[in-house]
Amino acid sequence: MSQVIKSPALVVHTRRWSESSKIVELFTPHGLVRLIAKGALRAKSPFRGVLEVLNEIEAVWHVRETRGLQILTQATLLNSFQGIRGDLEKTAVAFAMLETLQKLLRTGEAFPAFYAYLVQLFGKLNKDAQTPPVLYLWHFLIRFSEELGFALQLDRCSVCHQVPQEFPVWFRPDTGAVVCGKCASPTESTPYVELAASEYHLLTQLQRMEYPAPSVPELPNQMHRITGFLLKHLAHHTDIPLELNALKWL
Repeated sequence: MSQVIKSPALVVHTRRWSESSKIVELFTPHGLVRLIAKGALRAKSPFRGVLEVLNEIEAVWHVRETRGLQILTQATLLNSFQGIRGDLEKTAVAFAMLETLQKLLRTGEAFPAFYAYLVQLFGKLNKDAQTPPVLYLWHFLIRFSEELGFALQLDRCSVCHQVPQEFPVWFRPDTGAVVCGKCASPTESTPYVELAASEYHLLTQLQRMEYPAPSVPELPNQMHRITGFLLKHLAHHTDIPLELNALKWL
């Protein structure tokens, strides 16, 4: 017996399956799903232009327990986020988020609230002409860590349990906690990352925000370093390397 599912979805990844068909990976409120889009590569396919990475679509697919891969029967374009696609930095950031989902999520794990958050995040990034796009990536990585149960502990020093007053502070990607300048004694064998006062305040402000806003402090010079240790934190807790191809565009 088959079941028909109709759901909003974000196109995460596609790859050729046969001469005329492809496999699509979608992030939905039901979680990550992999489907066969038969005939999607044909010139007159109704899927053409719809099953592009980043597109928000409404998808219909049939579920049959005896099949390993389910079949996508219909897809309607809801939003192609042209404001993101027209900007290389925004595109890199959005694709990096989708690449992170593809690497870390297993099929069938439902994240309805996080799906709604990500659609809203893309919608804001699509229209935002003021906020540096990388802040959207950092906000996503902070929120995704929380969603997976590995929330960053930035508000207080993990040793003295006080709000840091002396800087730099030291962040540990393996624990997600910070140690204030007064308590820190980092060594080469300890995986600490140094954070200047401006970097620390930026990250704590982002963590408190529902979505990024242009009111955040000035960006630090070493943006890739912050992206790197946020990814390292996720990689440590999931045991999955996170070298994202999309970040090579930045």
